[in-house]
Amino acid sequence: MRPIDTYRDDRLRDNGIKEYRHALFNRNTSGVSLTEAGENYFQRILPAVREPALDSEELSAVADRPAGLLRTNVARAGHMIVLQPVLRRFLDRYPEIPLDVCIENSLVDIVGRGFDAGIRFGDLVERDMVAIKVGPPIRAWIVACLQRAAMRSAYPSARANGSP
Repeated sequence: MRPIDTYRDDRLRDNGIKEYRHALFNRNTSGVSLTEAGENYFQRILPAVREPALDSEELSAVADRPAGLLRTNVARAGHMIVLQPVLRRFLDRYPEIPLDVCIENSLVDIVGRGFDAGIRFGDLVERDMVAIKVGPPIRAWIVACLQRAAMRSAYPSARANGSP
C-alpha cells in the first residue's frame, strides 16, 4: 500500500514522466497542510487546473444564453399575426441571435431547406415535427350580402329563391 502523502502513479512512468517521490502533505492530529515541495508543486499545477475550470465557467455562461443564427419559415399571415408583435422584444432581449425570416405562403420542408423553425396554421405540421401553440386561436369569417352572393353565384339553386 502506498503512503497517502507521496505522489506516485505508474501511468506517469508509462507516459515518460518521472516519478515524483517527495512528501506533499504534512499530517498530524490537528489537520493536513502542504509541505514546501507540496506548495511548489501546487503553484506549478495551479494554472493547468484553473484553466479547465475557467473554460467550464465560460461554457456555462455561454450555454445559459442562446446565441447563433435562427432561420424561420413563416406564411405572410403568420408573420403579421405571430412574429411582428414580438419581434422587437425578441431582438432586444437576444441581440446575439440574428434572425433570418423567410416569408412564403407555400408549405415547404422546414428541415430539408435548413430552417430551425416554422410557423404554420392549424394542423399543417408534418408528423415528425413538434408543434407548440405560439398565438391565439384564429377564427375566419366569410361575410356577404345574401342577395349579392346569390346574384354572383354559379349555382342555380342559389338563384332559385327569386333572385336574378
